[in-house]
Amino acid sequence: MTIHVVCNGTALSPDLVIPAGTPASSVSHSFDGIPAGSVCTVTETTDGATATVTATVSGNRQQVTVPADKAVPVHVTDVYEGAAGSLKVTKTIAGSAARQHGPIAILVACGGPHNLAYLIPAHTGAGSASRYFDGIPAGSRCTVTEVTIGRTSTVRAVATGRRQKVTIPANGTAIVHITDRFSPIVTPPPVTG
Repeated sequence: MTIHVVCNGTALSPDLVIPAGTPASSVSHSFDGIPAGSVCTVTETTDGATATVTATVSGNRQQVTVPADKAVPVHVTDVYEGAAGSLKVTKTIAGSAARQHGPIAILVACGGPHNLAYLIPAHTGAGSASRYFDGIPAGSRCTVTEVTIGRTSTVRAVATGRRQKVTIPANGTAIVHITDRFSPIVTPPPVTG
């Protein structure tokens, strides 16, 4: 992070630089010898945000007038949070008995409050459908598991990609594709003899 101060059009030196990785704390710096009545603007020119961390800054671009023989406190606060990403789960339903399948349930477990479900009703026709899960913290390890694959007493199901693990990228989308192929269960005719 870098704090830059300009008083009456002149930049004060050096800028306050807080190195990356500094633990949460309050850091202070004083600029001395500023003539009374000077108008100073305090600007955070670099907020420490990265591809995986967002910064919310309060108190930036403050303007203060410096009185004689007094220090003027200026507070700039940065709050950091992990950048979010998303997960796209694509489900493909195929096979000669695609329209006869039972309910399908996919569980998405990313830890903490980020456990989600994707439900597909019975008898959904053949094809692909996708569901997006947004706002998952970057770096989260998500396990996507098809827990109910739509088999019934008359329909067999063969699942591909039924359990997968992905890492959520910052400001990006992880993709999981699961395919179920459905076919009728053929009961052989009774043998008579």
